[in-house]
Amino acid sequence: KIDAVYRLETALELLAFMNEDEANSGCSTKPDRVTYNAILTVIASTAQTVSVSSPVWNQLEEKYPRLFAYGLTSWTMRERLVHTILDQMEDLNIQQDEQSFRQALLAVGSQGLVAVVQVVGRFTKDGRLATNTSL
Repeated sequence: KIDAVYRLETALELLAFMNEDEANSGCSTKPDRVTYNAILTVIASTAQTVSVSSPVWNQLEEKYPRLFAYGLTSWTMRERLVHTILDQMEDLNIQQDEQSFRQALLAVGSQGLVAVVQVVGRFTKDGRLATNTSL
């Protein structure tokens, strides 16, 4: 469990540094699809080891509030994080691929059918799932 939390916090910290460096110093560290898919993979890996009721999630939200949108929903912190990451990808015009879809589903799958349907809905809303036969 400690390793999973460490990996998740490290991944979120790296994402924050990449965004800050791009914005503040003009460094070419803008996150890309590989970066976001890696973050989603790390989030998915916590699904088996870090419970949704763990205080770790509140600590991460305090440290990285921009990564935990949807505060008014009944979603778990993990769901909020996944949807915020997917939002960031869309906002930056980063095309989500089969890895994005797979890792997002794995990250929220343990939350039940509603959580899975919400992720599937994101990928079907604009026809991505229907037109991409590799998904």
